[in-house]
Amino acid sequence: MNLRFLILAALVAASPAFAFDLKGVDVGHPVDPAQIKAAFNFHFGSDMESTQSRCVTSCGWGFAMIAGATADIGLTIEHQAVQEIRATFQPIFFDAISAAVTAKYGKPTQTLHGKAQTVAGAQLSQIIETWRNAAGDELVLANFADGAHGALTLTSKAEIEGKAARTKKAGEI
Repeated sequence: MNLRFLILAALVAASPAFAFDLKGVDVGHPVDPAQIKAAFNFHFGSDMESTQSRCVTSCGWGFAMIAGATADIGLTIEHQAVQEIRATFQPIFFDAISAAVTAKYGKPTQTLHGKAQTVAGAQLSQIIETWRNAAGDELVLANFADGAHGALTLTSKAEIEGKAARTKKAGEI
């Protein structure tokens, strides 16, 4: 039995790490403007001419259909690679999107239940599902990310580490 377990563990460890993608656009990979435009009806901002710089909100805007929901798309691009894809949607579509993500990537690595509050002060039951891959990338799905919208966020390992470094640096000032 232990030999079978070791063989299975070795096969899993040797298998390639899957990349998190949305509509075929992977995080942590070089920007393909044509692919991004086609996948997300994306309109790049004017400062995307210089893709050496980091852009977050200035990258542009777009939308995509995800499991029947229209989602607004935002990108973080740095060093000519898509570091993060954020899709926001109406919370009513959370279950359908969760089912689609689970069908694609399996059960979440972690599920958290908590409370969220709307601007008007209403308390909402919040669900946050997280998937992680072997490469260190992360996919987070929340039914009430900001108290009004659901969010699906795909983040590369480089962006996760960059956020941690920027947070630490800001705390030192």
